[in-house]
Amino acid sequence: MDRGDRDTVLCWTLDAIDGEVDAPPALPTDRLLRALLSTELAALVSLLAERHSITFDGDVAEELLEHRRSVATRHQRHLALAPDVFDALGAAGIIPTPVTGIVLTSLGVWPWRSARPMAAIDVVVREQQVELAAEVLERTRSAGAVRPNRTNVTVAIDDCTVVVHAGWSEVLQAYDVVRHDLLSHTTPAMFLGSAVHQLSPPWLVAHVIGRLSADVVRRQVRAVDVVDAVLGLRWLDRADQPTMIAALRSLDPRLAEPGLWLVDHYSSSDLDRIGLLPDLRRLGPEAAGWLRRSQPHDVLVDPAETTPWSWRSAFARPNPQRQPEPTPDRETQGPGFTRRLARSLGRSRAG
Repeated sequence: MDRGDRDTVLCWTLDAIDGEVDAPPALPTDRLLRALLSTELAALVSLLAERHSITFDGDVAEELLEHRRSVATRHQRHLALAPDVFDALGAAGIIPTPVTGIVLTSLGVWPWRSARPMAAIDVVVREQQVELAAEVLERTRSAGAVRPNRTNVTVAIDDCTVVVHAGWSEVLQAYDVVRHDLLSHTTPAMFLGSAVHQLSPPWLVAHVIGRLSADVVRRQVRAVDVVDAVLGLRWLDRADQPTMIAALRSLDPRLAEPGLWLVDHYSSSDLDRIGLLPDLRRLGPEAAGWLRRSQPHDVLVDPAETTPWSWRSAFARPNPQRQPEPTPDRETQGPGFTRRLARSLGRSRAG
């Protein structure tokens, strides 16, 4: 699968969210369909195209509509299961912190909740609670396989998936696990009718960007996670933006700057609006150099790719000697400027 095709679909999706499209993505039919499905954006693209009165060729339109129904059905199944999961854990003395998709859609970060793919119900608990949480969920309804790994446990329940995370841990390299005490930024709340711990809005968005950053380091970015970050930045109240910025700067640089670098490529105006730029010098010269030489589609997930050793080495550890970096001139520097210029030239030619 061509990463460039997925990049085309992702850029089109972001433009469509802003109402700046009047035709389908410019790809041959067979490549377009493969790119739509592999980016996990097919349902959202179908919905946005419908709203903008954009039509696809017959085979593509039929496939998109079927995929959209499938995504909506799977989302509804996970949404219906979630309160049972939260209540079962709560009855065992484990108050979960839900994160990622189910939170983003339920709180309105995604305005089109049924169009976001829902792979699992993700919850964060304390590390010492993971084993008990897995045992509790294994007894819930028709639970299936329990698959533990280094940082979480996955449980299959009623044709759905629940992932219990031991705190916030990101495996960046084979022996490089970054952890952050995410649960210290939560408060008790009711969510979908159940008692949970909920991340504050600034930390919810910081967590989304942090997960995106980890995927940049792993070169395994899902296009849907880029959309999560952009929508999260737009959803966050202006009064919460300074706290979110402080949260990102408090993290290991590898859980902040790579994600900001990618968002700056795809939607620089959202960072401009809140005065937040990626500070690549926090990563050290090797990692910063790799990002400056890379294109955004270079880090989109590709199962056939082996990450270069020099890339892995560059991100092996954070820069211990952070030096302040002068704020770039947004009009002449930064990757977002390149995309704005390309779009401007494209409109000029179209005119």
